[in-house]
Amino acid sequence: MAKRILITGTKGYIGCALEKHFKDLGHDVKRLDVKSPTYLAQSFKSFDVVIHTAAIVHNNLKNASMLDYMNINYHLTRKIADKAKQDGVSQFIFFSTMNVFGLLGGVGYETIITKTTPTNPQTAYGISKGYAEDYLRQIETNRFKVSIVRPPMVYGKDAPGNFAKLEKIARLGSLFPNIHNHRSVIHIDNLTRFVETLVYEQASGIFHPQDFSYMSTTETIHDIRMLKGKQLKTFPVSKGLFKMMNKVPMLKKVYGNLVYSQNIDKPQDYRKGFIDFGDALKKTIR
Repeated sequence: MAKRILITGTKGYIGCALEKHFKDLGHDVKRLDVKSPTYLAQSFKSFDVVIHTAAIVHNNLKNASMLDYMNINYHLTRKIADKAKQDGVSQFIFFSTMNVFGLLGGVGYETIITKTTPTNPQTAYGISKGYAEDYLRQIETNRFKVSIVRPPMVYGKDAPGNFAKLEKIARLGSLFPNIHNHRSVIHIDNLTRFVETLVYEQASGIFHPQDFSYMSTTETIHDIRMLKGKQLKTFPVSKGLFKMMNKVPMLKKVYGNLVYSQNIDKPQDYRKGFIDFGDALKKTIR
């Protein structure tokens, strides 16, 4: 049975992908332009689910203040969720972030987020998303189910953010540190399939979707270069270099270890139809 789905943030990478995915499946999908001064005037009563992806993230608004983050990521979320609940929408899916844990991970040692890891956001982005999560949990009822999604780094064809930077580094560089790290990631196709499952099952709760396997930066650079017909040259990393890299936030993001544990959610229930990292990377690089 076709669902009526309202999506915010459809100009963003994830929102656009979700809109296409659900339309391709035959669902009735509408956009909500949250920049319109009259966006709350329209009725939500005909919709089964609202998927809220509109947000300020690190790379889409330069010089954003804490107030900017709170206005969009928290207060806007409150307004849309209140409207959805008032109009009888049965499910609200909110895109949060891994950043609510406040962890960067480190080079040379593991950082694993488990079911018992407390949230402790350290940035305006993470703090504002954390406030929104807290509010949504307060207003959830049996008739208004809330799904909070905390994806790790999302990658895919033309994806913005850190993976695009990694791809550029892999193309242009020639010599790389030989570091075997692990990071949780999710391909955009896997993420849209995951949200599809949430909608079909009317699932509620907090979810941490990720690919079946973790990403290794060095191995990924190797695979990207191989797909482009280039070889990879590496050099060994000393303990002193590990210490230096841990002092540089960007290097910690690229080469640090930061993962969700494999049993943090219900992988057998919510990773149906996922493609593996090798196939996902080929779809991304081509």
